[in-house]
Amino acid sequence: MGPRRRRIERRGVLKAEVRGVGGASPACTSVARGTPSPRAQPLPWSVRYDAILRLIIKRPWGGHKESVLKIAQETSSLRECRRIIQSGRNILYQLEVKRWLVAHSFPVAEGWNVTVDIDSMERGVAGQHPPDKKAVASECENWLRNHGVKIDAHPVYGRADLVASKEGVGTFVVEVEGDSSRQKEQAMYSALGQIVLSMDGISQAITYCLAVPDSVQWETQLNKIPKRVRDLLNLDLFLVSKTGVRQVERHGKSDPIHRL
Repeated sequence: MGPRRRRIERRGVLKAEVRGVGGASPACTSVARGTPSPRAQPLPWSVRYDAILRLIIKRPWGGHKESVLKIAQETSSLRECRRIIQSGRNILYQLEVKRWLVAHSFPVAEGWNVTVDIDSMERGVAGQHPPDKKAVASECENWLRNHGVKIDAHPVYGRADLVASKEGVGTFVVEVEGDSSRQKEQAMYSALGQIVLSMDGISQAITYCLAVPDSVQWETQLNKIPKRVRDLLNLDLFLVSKTGVRQVERHGKSDPIHRL
């Protein structure tokens, strides 16, 4: 096979891969010969990497390029990376979700007493993380400290991700999840378990919450939680972005949350 034919065939495979097929190449017709391939074979990571880079070049991704590549490598899912890239939405790490939740819903300057717990994984210190996570986490932690947030375990609710209280309003105990290589469904189940374990009693003065990045995929997961369960646990669901916070209503819709 000549070099020109190899280039044509490789271009055809990349084109099919970028169109949305996951980690495996489709059983497609050969561009050069016009005959179907005998069976679909997984593309090597180097080829998927090239395809992702081609997509990233077309999008204003900034410092999140390595994060997308990391997700693709760990999940072997080019389809997921293509969806994120084409949506033009930056991923939000867990500490970023905490920062923007405080900024938009629980600002200390407006009388809120806020405590945030941060572990080594969130800081990008322990385990394997995208190259930019440590710097992003450090910037978010500094922002929280500079805006009056206590970085420590809460004296009553222990290592709850975020506890915010305000006289006349009540107390909010929040478990937070961010974008990562872990499946969103698993992350949601884990967060729900943490919320239940943190419950020392049901009171109308205490609202338990789950906060996640604002995306269609996360909203789909939150809508799986039955209304009856949310009513019994007095559970609120927040979708967080850099521009605001939306609350998933208990009848399944999402509305912007008014500052409490």
